[in-house]
Amino acid sequence: MKKKLSFIIPAFNAEDCIKRCVEKILLLDDDIEVIVIDDGSSDGTAEILSTFRDSRFRFCSLPHYGVSRARNAGIEEASGEYICFVDADDVILPNSFLRTMHSMSNEID
Repeated sequence: MKKKLSFIIPAFNAEDCIKRCVEKILLLDDDIEVIVIDDGSSDGTAEILSTFRDSRFRFCSLPHYGVSRARNAGIEEASGEYICFVDADDVILPNSFLRTMHSMSNEID
């Protein structure tokens, strides 16, 4: 089933912050997906990402080519109606994106 919003997170050596970032996003809503592209990290980023057990979450690992290629890979994986780019060290506030999506839906209708 298509999700409303896809969060794409490129991560490079983000072991200090990626867990908190993903956890906060997963608290937002059930109608989302979180896609993390591990951009060739040499720290524990991939190990941390492999611990998530949520059907709305997935990640893939790529060689280190940079943030633009990681974001493009995330776009290819995304199935959401909307796409939001988030950096691995960002913390998303509750309801921030849901309010924006609701406003956009009301403007379109």
